[in-house]
Amino acid sequence: MEDFNSFFYKNQYMNITQPIYTLSINVNNCNAEIWCNDVILFEFKPLSTQNQGLSITIPINQLILKQSEFEIKAVITPSFRKETLLESSFVHLQLSVKSKTNNKNSFRLLELKTPNAIDEENPLNIKDVKTLEGLPSYELLGVYKDKILPFEALGWTESVNLLKQNPQSLLTQGFKFFKNLETIINNKQIPQFIKLNEDKNRLLKETLYLTNEQHEKCKIEDITLLIDKGYKLIPIDFDNIEHVLMGRGRLLKLRRKNGLSLIVLNNPHKKSSAEFDIKLHKKTANSDFSII
Repeated sequence: MEDFNSFFYKNQYMNITQPIYTLSINVNNCNAEIWCNDVILFEFKPLSTQNQGLSITIPINQLILKQSEFEIKAVITPSFRKETLLESSFVHLQLSVKSKTNNKNSFRLLELKTPNAIDEENPLNIKDVKTLEGLPSYELLGVYKDKILPFEALGWTESVNLLKQNPQSLLTQGFKFFKNLETIINNKQIPQFIKLNEDKNRLLKETLYLTNEQHEKCKIEDITLLIDKGYKLIPIDFDNIEHVLMGRGRLLKLRRKNGLSLIVLNNPHKKSSAEFDIKLHKKTANSDFSII
C-alpha cells in the first residue's frame, strides 16, 4: 500500500504547471561529457591544470522534447595531461523538476554520482568506498520517465538520419557551414547570425515557456559578445576538427580535437573566453545544415 508521503509527493509532482527539468552538475579533477536524451548537454574539458572544478545547473526541457523516457549519462575521463583518473576525481548529477511559476516547488528525481562523490546534504560524511583512482574512464547512466511535460516539440526528431551518410562528407559539409558562420562572426553580421539561430531560439521559447520579451532577451544574449570588439574568434582549421553524431543520428556536433567548440571567442585583454554550443541538423535530404 502506498504511504502518505509517497502519495503526496506523486500528486504534487503531477500537479506542477509549466514544469522545468534541470540537471545540476558538479565536477572535480576530471573531464566530463554530460549527455541527455542522446545529446551532449555540457562538456567540461579545461585545457589547464588550474581550473579543475565546476558546479552548474542547466535546464534540459529543450532536449527531452515531449513526454517520454529519457537518459542521463556522464562520460568521465582524466584531466588535462593526466592518463588516469585521480582519487579526488568525481562527478555528481542531480535531476530535478520545478514549476516555472514557483521556484520553491522543486522535486529531486534522480541522483547519479561516482563512488567517491560526497553527499552534499552531509559533506563531512565521507565514506571509505572505491574511488576512480587509476581508471582510464568511467560512466554514469540513469533513466527517468517524464509524465508531465505539456508540449511535444518537433526539434530534430524528424530530421535526416545522418548515420546513413558518409562520415567524411558530413565533416566537409559541417566545416563549410562553420566557415560561413566564421565569416558572419568576424564581420559582425548580426542579422545573419540571428537568422541562423531562429530554429534554436524558437525551440527554447516553446520548451522553456518563454514570453516574447524573454525570447527577445535570448537573442540579445547570443549577440552580446559578438558585438564586443575585444572578443575575437579563434580561427577554425579543418585538420583540427572532429564530429560527433547525437540524437539517434539526427544531430551533428563539430568540435576541435582538444574538445573545445568550433566557435570560441577570446578576449586577451580581459583574459576571458566564451564558447557557443552549436548543434546542426538537416530538415530534408536536400537541405543544407542549420542550427537547432
